[in-house]
Amino acid sequence: MYHPLQGSLKDLSLDEIITKTSDLHQKLVFAQRMGNYQLATQVRMVLAGYQEEYQKRMVEAAEKAREDRRLKDKVKIKK
Repeated sequence: MYHPLQGSLKDLSLDEIITKTSDLHQKLVFAQRMGNYQLATQVRMVLAGYQEEYQKRMVEAAEKAREDRRLKDKVKIKK
């Protein structure tokens, strides 16, 4: 489930996503310690969006690396 007010994450760099995820984890712990479970639920929803975007980018990077390895084996340049 995603937060309805969360904007698009496609414009963020991978470093920004990692930094924001770390920040959201800290806010989640704080909200839980304070007993504010409504806020914790909202933070979890935003965090889920960032985590999914991170996972999507990691899958894309792995697929690209796999494809690059396949092409490297097929393309032979002779001097």
